[in-house]
Amino acid sequence: MRNLAGPWDRAYTFDMTKSLGILSHFLAPIIGRKEAGVWQYPEVMSHARDWAWAPLIAVHSEFHNSLLSDDLKESLKTFDGERTYNGKAYYPPYDLDTRNITTWLSESLMIGAQSYRTRSANGPSNNKAQFHPAVAHWAYGDDNIGWLSLRPTEAHVLMEVSPKKLKVTYPEGTSSSVFTFVASPSLAKRDVQSWADIQGISISVSGNANPVPKVTFAGRYGGSGSPIYDHNYWSLVHTMPAGFEGTPEIIIEFE
Repeated sequence: MRNLAGPWDRAYTFDMTKSLGILSHFLAPIIGRKEAGVWQYPEVMSHARDWAWAPLIAVHSEFHNSLLSDDLKESLKTFDGERTYNGKAYYPPYDLDTRNITTWLSESLMIGAQSYRTRSANGPSNNKAQFHPAVAHWAYGDDNIGWLSLRPTEAHVLMEVSPKKLKVTYPEGTSSSVFTFVASPSLAKRDVQSWADIQGISISVSGNANPVPKVTFAGRYGGSGSPIYDHNYWSLVHTMPAGFEGTPEIIIEFE
C-alpha cells in the first residue's frame, strides 16, 4: 500500500501516496520511485517541502543501501503475507507507563494502535494534529488508499488490534467522553452521512457508545473545520449515552 502502518507519534500525513515523506526518499533508490509512492513531479505533492532532502539522501544512498542485505531489499518489494507486529515504547517524562503497540497487516488492509497513559492527551509533542494513536489503511479501486485515524481526546487509552478489528477503551472515561475518528474523503461519495458512506471498505461499529455518529466535513474550501495539514477529512464522533456509568469503549470492524 506504499504506506507506513500506524500508530504514529508525529506525522504530517495520512497517505504517503499523496504526501511527500522523507522515508520515501530512502525507499525510492531501493524499490523504485513509483513503488515508494513518489510522483514523477514530487514538487506538486502535499508536504512538498520535504523534497529539499532528496539531494542529500541521494548522495548517501549508494553507501546507505550497501549496508542492507539483499534479502531485506527484496522484502521491501513484495508483501509476503498477513502478520502481526507487537512492540513497546517508553518516552519519559511524557509517558506515565509503557506503551504497548500492535499492528496487523494484510495485503489490502492494515491497522495499528497503541495503548498509552501520558501527561497530555495530545501525545508526546503535545500536538493533536501530529499524534495518531490508532490508524487504519485500506487499498481499493484504481490505486486508491483509504484511511481512518482516532483523534486523541484522552490521556489514558487502551487499544486492542486483531485481524480486521480495532477496540478502543477509555479506562478513566466518563459519560462526557467522545470517540472521534477522521476518515478519508472520496470523489465517488461527496456526501457522507454514516460509516456506510466511507468508500473502499465496509465499517461496522459496536460497543457502549452511541452507535450513530455526528458527521461533519473539514476541507480547504468548505465544511465546519479546517484540514489537518493538507488533508480534507470526514469527522465521525461517537458520544456516550446520557447518564452513562462504566468504562467507555468502541469496536470498529472492517470488511
